[in-house]
Amino acid sequence: MDSVVVLRDGRRIPRGKIVEDADGALIWETRVRESRHLFRRLDAWTLSETVLNQLIARGVERIRLRVKETGEIYEVDLLRFATEAEELDQSGWRSATERQYALPRHKWERKESGVKQLSLL
Repeated sequence: MDSVVVLRDGRRIPRGKIVEDADGALIWETRVRESRHLFRRLDAWTLSETVLNQLIARGVERIRLRVKETGEIYEVDLLRFATEAEELDQSGWRSATERQYALPRHKWERKESGVKQLSLL
């Protein structure tokens, strides 16, 4: 999720897409891997400071995560993420390059994907 696309003019935007819901609200939708993007110690989804700032600058109102492994969908208002997310203490992390923010999974709305698992029996 922290990967970005660099445009010709040098602007960096988060990977994913911005979609509009029925009410005209902008939603940033991206696919994530639970094994990579879920901070297990806090059971929280994380965003980097770069991604968070880009979403705010582009007027996004909601974040939607589609979990690749399970098909689950998590949504949260961007304002809630920005005000309630906890900055991770990265002291001692070898790979820490920028600030990371985490919002516990229980604060996200969990939605069904509409995909049904086939029975093997």
